Amino acid sequence: MIQELEHFRVSRQGDVTVITPTVFDFIDQTTNFESKKELIRFAQDATPNQVVMDLQNVQRFSTEFIGTLLSLKRQMGSSGKIKLCSLQPVQLDILRVLNLVPTVFEVYANADQAVQSFV
Repeated sequence: MIQELEHFRVSRQGDVTVITPTVFDFIDQTTNFESKKELIRFAQDATPNQVVMDLQNVQRFSTEFIGTLLSLKRQMGSSGKIKLCSLQPVQLDILRVLNLVPTVFEVYANADQAVQSFV
């Protein structure tokens, strides 16, 4: 089942929820604000425990988008896990400089690897 949100496409692979942004840039403050509300609402309604955030479509993001990912993780609670995949090298570097990889997020090359890592 695939669910279309305004800024994301959500699908399930077994017990894993795969979230793929449909927006290329998360630089604009309005886009970041709306996407954060949307993800938090989704997490409240669906209560996913295992999430893969597939960033294959994202060209650029701001620190606000990183805050959105952290808010999603916080909403999921201590038992929730978010794994990121398909990041561009500069995006991965930013997360490493902020000490978010691998301490908060694990990163994988693609969605299949990230989903398999939950097994």
